Amino acid sequence: QNSVGGVVGTELNTTITGVHYVGKVTGAEKVGGLIGWLTSSSTLKDCSLQGDVKGAKDVGGIVGGTDDLRNTHSKLQCNGTVTASGDNCGGIFGSLAGIEIELKECTTNATIQGHDYVGGIIGYTEWLPFKSIEKCNSIITLSGNDYVGGILGGTKNNPPTLHKGDDRYNHYHDEIVDQQLSSSVLSNCCVISRSIVGNKCVGGIVGNAYHGYSAVSSVDHYCFTYDGIEVHKMKNFYKYGQYTLSISNCYFNGNIQGKENVGGISGWQDAGDITKSYANATILGKTNIGGIVGEMTCSAATASITANSTMNRLVSASESNVGRIYGT
Repeated sequence: QNSVGGVVGTELNTTITGVHYVGKVTGAEKVGGLIGWLTSSSTLKDCSLQGDVKGAKDVGGIVGGTDDLRNTHSKLQCNGTVTASGDNCGGIFGSLAGIEIELKECTTNATIQGHDYVGGIIGYTEWLPFKSIEKCNSIITLSGNDYVGGILGGTKNNPPTLHKGDDRYNHYHDEIVDQQLSSSVLSNCCVISRSIVGNKCVGGIVGNAYHGYSAVSSVDHYCFTYDGIEVHKMKNFYKYGQYTLSISNCYFNGNIQGKENVGGISGWQDAGDITKSYANATILGKTNIGGIVGEMTCSAATASITANSTMNRLVSASESNVGRIYGT
């Protein structure tokens, strides 16, 4: 079954406060300890799970998956185990999609296991849908394949579909512009790890942080000539800017093991700043292994490492690119 929750299968436009569930929840896709699928202007506050959640994809200790979610969600707790046989598995949210979401004071004390995109708080996000993640903590045993992180497993960047061309009623000319938007912020979070184990992009706080896109302007009306006729309609004329994930004042303590792009704070930081964060860890891998970041690429936006500290017990690469701050 899909959209399975310990309390509700699918919920939208509802405020949910003070709901606590004890027990087991099992399903296929979109499986959550409380809610399987959460959408629109719903709000969660002061809710918890004590138990076990198991599914195939989009599996979360509180919510399996979301669509077009908004608002602030706070004081959500997961205690138990969360297991996905496939992708997108998290201690609070399996996958997170929406606009300007804020998460505050969420905690997990759990064993979490999945395939790709596995996180102590959030498994997977697309296009960085959150405004901020603040004061979230996890005490975890975490394992997966690629994109594994103590707070956030990873972000996936699917560039927007750019429409160009004319038809009888519409003229299309979308484009990506060189405009840096404000960052999503992950701050004041703490992870205590019994162990974090993965393959590629494994981090104490974030597995991978990739830049995203957002529409920064659009034109609703345009006049042009088509077959000698003036047409005054237009759709989908968007300009897309880029935004990033910044990490600040975060702390990691524990053990991390992977093969490629493994870091005490972030496994792979494609864009966004890391500031005033601290790692005290044993970090083992094969290539691109760093005390703060495994790999920094800055493929489409800026990234920096500023005022961070490491007291790592061991940072080791069996093949290449290892450093106390970053591997490469």
